[in-house]
Amino acid sequence: MHDLTIAYTIAMPEPWTHEYHVRIDIEGITGDTLDLAMPVWTPGSYLVREFGRHVSRFTALAPDGTPLHWERVDKATWRVHTGGQTAVSVRYRVYAFEWTVRTSHLTSEHGYFNGTSVFMYVVGQTQTPVSLRIHPYEGWRVSIALPQDEEGRYHARSYDELADSPAEIGTHRLFRFEVQGRPHEIALFGHGNEEPDRLVADIQRIVETVAAFFKNDIPYERYLFIIHLGDGLRGGLEHRNATTIAVDRWAFQDEARYTDVLRLVAHEFFHTWHVKRIRPHNFDPFDYSREVYTPLLWVMEGFTAYYDALFVRRAGLTSPEAYLDYLGTRIANYLNIPGRHEMSVAESSLLAWIKLYRRDENTDNSTVSYYLKGSLLALLLDIDLRVQSQGRRSLDDVEWALWERYGRRDRGFTPDEFRAVLEEVGGRSYEAFFARYVEGTDELPLAEALRALGLHLHLEVDAGTPRAWLGVELREEANTVRIASVRRDSPAAHHDINANDLLLAWNGFYVRDTAFVRERLRESQPGDVVRLHLVRDGRLIERQVVLGETPPNRATLRPAEDATPEQQALLHAWLEGLS
Repeated sequence: MHDLTIAYTIAMPEPWTHEYHVRIDIEGITGDTLDLAMPVWTPGSYLVREFGRHVSRFTALAPDGTPLHWERVDKATWRVHTGGQTAVSVRYRVYAFEWTVRTSHLTSEHGYFNGTSVFMYVVGQTQTPVSLRIHPYEGWRVSIALPQDEEGRYHARSYDELADSPAEIGTHRLFRFEVQGRPHEIALFGHGNEEPDRLVADIQRIVETVAAFFKNDIPYERYLFIIHLGDGLRGGLEHRNATTIAVDRWAFQDEARYTDVLRLVAHEFFHTWHVKRIRPHNFDPFDYSREVYTPLLWVMEGFTAYYDALFVRRAGLTSPEAYLDYLGTRIANYLNIPGRHEMSVAESSLLAWIKLYRRDENTDNSTVSYYLKGSLLALLLDIDLRVQSQGRRSLDDVEWALWERYGRRDRGFTPDEFRAVLEEVGGRSYEAFFARYVEGTDELPLAEALRALGLHLHLEVDAGTPRAWLGVELREEANTVRIASVRRDSPAAHHDINANDLLLAWNGFYVRDTAFVRERLRESQPGDVVRLHLVRDGRLIERQVVLGETPPNRATLRPAEDATPEQQALLHAWLEGLS
């Protein structure tokens, strides 16, 4: 099929109905039928979301307004019978009432959309240039990263670019700054305890730090941060020239929580290079009709999760001690996931579609996060490169090599090509590393690696945690306590305690809340036998459980007293981004 002329229009005349009105005008049609489809997923979020389920009132019209026959082919595809018409106007509505960074949201307060959740694509034409008109509700403004012409139309080089350009529409606050002559805009929706001037200054510092990491080789003309403030929100989604970030509206006065916000900003902004341009070979152009698999998410998301906190540190927005405390928390979290022994990080990457985004009570027993383990693999590789080269090379050089060879050329790479770049920079084979830690489930040599930087890794039980251990996560439900999950290697698992059991009594005393269980554990010792009464499938059951000893849940990193000057120099260079 030759390229068509495709023009999109989106309106929101009654935002309180949560319905976007979408129109697609298509010219240059030569066939008897025209297929349009809704994506089933959005790039950057590896879950089939079935956006077609929110479409209603689909119609297709000839240029004179005559209705054209159409049919629904499958869950995501509409087929229009053109009747010989060379131009067709398609119209439909999209229900948008899911407030996440991955979906779309329309209320009387604002409008937000991700292109994949509102715009159909013409099958076979995803690389065709398109235009877009946005008709905002009265009194609302539009923030989107696409270029705009004098007549108010936005232009995208392809459907891919349109789908990758989120928009915030409403009365949001706007803030602007420049880095290396490139304009950056922050569209801030919502209110809480934020300090806008501080937030803008810190975001600018992060942008400067990440851009300097890539030697100020900035791949965009302008960049948009869309930031949503709401109760309990947290998440981010990367785009080539924008990002959407959702955070809790009250996260800005507590320093630890505010630093987490900055890490999220750094994480999504780093994706501008690493994921959107430095990417697996099958990540562009996208297939929106089905899952797109890669075993490299541990590199794409894991490396990003490693660098986000480092960038906040290197930007001077947190102290070295605070960064090491955060890294210790990450290590402790990893060591408390039994699934790290069950599934490799390569397989976890491949199965993101059915694992990471579909957590259940057995997730931590059966899999490991490619974000978490990937970040620790990045740490190991970074330390190894620094130590083996005596500080002359690091993972930063691997990123730069990937940028020069693939990202700048807008070309993806295969797993073998990624490993080839790593080995080229490192000057040696990483076959054993990949076999043991990427494709295998061997325990990561974290303590040994950190010693090479003059750091001592100490594992312990947090002072506020009882020594006696049952090994369950609990959930309160209307004056009752339910077992939410059971750790595979725990006393509860060994004594037939199941997820979803209702915990009624502890040694004959009614369990009124989770605090009651914590207090009883605090009064107990490892080896004590407790009598639990539970309800399972409507039956009262009793279990005698021998309590275990709580495994370490806290990791601290501190400079070793006997660290050599060489180790101290490596540590300093690592924390400050020096080479």
